[in-house]
Amino acid sequence: EIFLDLPSLVQREDDFYLAAAVTILLTVAVIFKYLMPFPRVAILIDSICFSFRELSIFLALIIVVAGGYSVLGVVLFGHVVDNYKSIPRAFVSTCRFAFDVEAGHYEDLVSAAGIVATSLFYWSFLIVVTVLFLNIALAIVLQAYEHVKDRTDHLASLKSSEKLTVGDLLLRYCILGREPTLFERHASVPRLVARSLKRACRRQKKRRDMRRDAETHDELRPPEEVLR
Repeated sequence: EIFLDLPSLVQREDDFYLAAAVTILLTVAVIFKYLMPFPRVAILIDSICFSFRELSIFLALIIVVAGGYSVLGVVLFGHVVDNYKSIPRAFVSTCRFAFDVEAGHYEDLVSAAGIVATSLFYWSFLIVVTVLFLNIALAIVLQAYEHVKDRTDHLASLKSSEKLTVGDLLLRYCILGREPTLFERHASVPRLVARSLKRACRRQKKRRDMRRDAETHDELRPPEEVLR
């Protein structure tokens, strides 16, 4: 009975290794949380988070292109090369080829589809994905890093600038009705007054709309219900 249950034991072992790998990755992510007080590490993490939206769209485009090359690889090389027997295996091989040129096995591909078709597949993928797309992704991350670094340096310069007097802080507190933020402490008083007036007008308009809706609702109610 022990030997008959070997497949389930192997499956449980694979599940254990998968759970261990996921646990290690989550542990590394938690470690990054405790590294946030360090300025350089915080800038790096903020840069990745800031560029995540653009990178996610760009990554979806790369996946679509890699999927197209995977289907093409199955058509050209699937009858000979084992790594292109199916679309999932071809997709894995194509992704490996994007980061490791030697993983493409150029000689095996030539023996399967000929020099012309292999060269068209090999060099077009190398130029489009490895050279063009990956460099654009790197440029997006570097642009986000420069933006976050400039913002951090600006905040640091505001903190190190001359402190406001007690009178200035009290004036801003009276205008805003709360403790001013870092940017509001260094903003001009007319700008703060204008922002406060806009907020007050929005609140007043919202109250008028709510009162109008309540009056309209009362008018639509039957008279006997209103008397109640």
